[in-house]
Amino acid sequence: MRCVRFLLLGVLMAAAVPLTIGCEGGSRDPVATCPALGVVQVSVTTTAHAGMVFPATGSYELQLSNTGDGTFARTRTVTAAGNVLTASLTLGDVAPGQFLINVFAAGDATGSPTASLSAFLFRTTFVQTFGQGELVSVPVAIGATDTARSFAYSFWPSAAAKTIDLFAPDAASLSALVATMTAHLKKSSGKVSNTFKWNPGIATMASELGKATP
Repeated sequence: MRCVRFLLLGVLMAAAVPLTIGCEGGSRDPVATCPALGVVQVSVTTTAHAGMVFPATGSYELQLSNTGDGTFARTRTVTAAGNVLTASLTLGDVAPGQFLINVFAAGDATGSPTASLSAFLFRTTFVQTFGQGELVSVPVAIGATDTARSFAYSFWPSAAAKTIDLFAPDAASLSALVATMTAHLKKSSGKVSNTFKWNPGIATMASELGKATP
């Protein structure tokens, strides 16, 4: 009986090996299901309200991540000019799916991962598809509405199962959140730093909007 058990165990282990090799070795085994991996290049332009000034001598950080598996990249090469921030970033060996972009004010320009960051200044969430080995270039424009919508989406009870494309918050409530966030950011014009935070009232507005969305 013991020999039969060992024999069955050996068969099961042998059957499992092709599945593992299939994903890592590029096998076309029809049984193996492997995610396509590609490269995402984003060219990001963020635009704040007219009159807002981001200090040209300040430090900023752009982060790009896949929300499904956490694949992540960041850069401190961000250019500030008036109310606009621009940067480019490449994320390689990443699966298609939903991506999150955050832009922060940083404590220094060295790129140290331990440097303190502000709350996000801008944020957007988007879905990107591509094939195995494909490089996709994605121009991304982020404004106040994109930021507020992505913020509210993070509180949506269905966010774990549904992409932001399916998120349809109340228009009036979203507009109110945009106006409130814009007014708060405006207070930091000319002096944005890594100490910037959204006040608790804004977080509450975003949370309530997200949770109230069917």
